[in-house]
Amino acid sequence: MAVSKLQAWPREERGTPACRRLRRQGLVPAVLYGRKKPNLLMTIREQDLDELMTEHTSIVELNWDGQEQPAQIKEIQFDELNDRILHADFARISLTERIAVTVPIETHGEAEGVREGGVLEMQTHTVEVECLPEDIPDALEVEVSHLEIGDAVRVKDVPFPQKLTPLSNPEAVLVAVVPPTEEPEEEEELLEEVVTEPELISREEEEEEILPEEEEAEPEEEEE
Repeated sequence: MAVSKLQAWPREERGTPACRRLRRQGLVPAVLYGRKKPNLLMTIREQDLDELMTEHTSIVELNWDGQEQPAQIKEIQFDELNDRILHADFARISLTERIAVTVPIETHGEAEGVREGGVLEMQTHTVEVECLPEDIPDALEVEVSHLEIGDAVRVKDVPFPQKLTPLSNPEAVLVAVVPPTEEPEEEEELLEEVVTEPELISREEEEEEILPEEEEAEPEEEEE
């Protein structure tokens, strides 16, 4: 995986009002931390971060004031209402030290069980591995053409490249071929079901109302 360059600018302002002003300008507040160095508050263009998300890039080289720092994207916070980026967290890394990363999974081939009517289900879309930053693959390919109905591929079944060390649970299922869903019952069968008559309720029972017990009123607060 190529290391993408990302322009950043140090910032001194902090707090909600300052962050809102930055977002109105198309900028995202961010923080760089780790490796026993002080946290550095930064600002990054929202458009640049959007492009990184599209490319599924997790390793970047931050550039600011003539300085460069390899970093790993640790967390991106999004606005639940409009999916805009609210904040970004970066961790300092060394390009010569192994790190833990999450790699997307891509299936290859058409499963035999699918041709027989089964359904291919992805149980998870990523797997965690450890490797050098420059050895992070864009995706991990999983062969599924040999799978029949009821078969599955687990983490331990994947032939990982020597440069990658899997960290996910070896027994975790990545993809499986499941039987087709059963056809819904025919309408005629549903009509044949015995319908029991509703229990009759007498007028006295119908008019009876169960009132909740009165709760003790809370004392009013004194005005200061």
